[in-house]
Amino acid sequence: MLTNQNSNNSITIYLIRHGESLMNRDNKDLIGGRSPETQLSKNGESQSKKLGKYFKKQSIKIDKVYSSPLIRAWKTAEIFTLASDFDKNIIKVSELTELSQGDWEGEPRKKIYSEKNLKKINTQGNFFTPPNGESKAMVIQRSSKWLLEEIIDLENPSSSVVICHGILIKCLLQYIMNFNDSMVHKIDIDNTSITKLTFDSAGWHVNYINSTIHLI
Repeated sequence: MLTNQNSNNSITIYLIRHGESLMNRDNKDLIGGRSPETQLSKNGESQSKKLGKYFKKQSIKIDKVYSSPLIRAWKTAEIFTLASDFDKNIIKVSELTELSQGDWEGEPRKKIYSEKNLKKINTQGNFFTPPNGESKAMVIQRSSKWLLEEIIDLENPSSSVVICHGILIKCLLQYIMNFNDSMVHKIDIDNTSITKLTFDSAGWHVNYINSTIHLI
């Protein structure tokens, strides 16, 4: 069951994947990665509005909204804040940018994910780095460092919405839950899904993952 109240001395974080992008809709056979030019689809805009209305209807407390600087995430954040009546500035965070697939971005998956490349990916796990790209280990390092430095402060309990990207959310979950890197691709993170985390004196708690109740 979704809850909307913080307990005393706890920090609440809602990790939100951006709304459906044109690349999500039209180019599923291509490797995405950062793809900084891709826009939200009309459906993605609708998803973002429904997300904001849901937060408003549920009276979910929001102190700050953070967003990846990529267009699809930033636009999701703009629509969300308008629909939820959040009246503060969105905070742009470069550390929330999606994993870079480097030279592989925009290439057909069938071409790139050859037997040879898949063997490298599976062998090296989080440390595999596409040509001129970055590894999931790098994403974990930059995103978790930002999270700890910016949000985790029990002397100042807060409730934050973090609008970012699918792989980045999975990387943060791996960091928080300390599971094996083989589990990363077994977790579904849908467009505008809500993953709720809390942090208190006992450490991290994962309240739920990939909720899309607002889209029903």
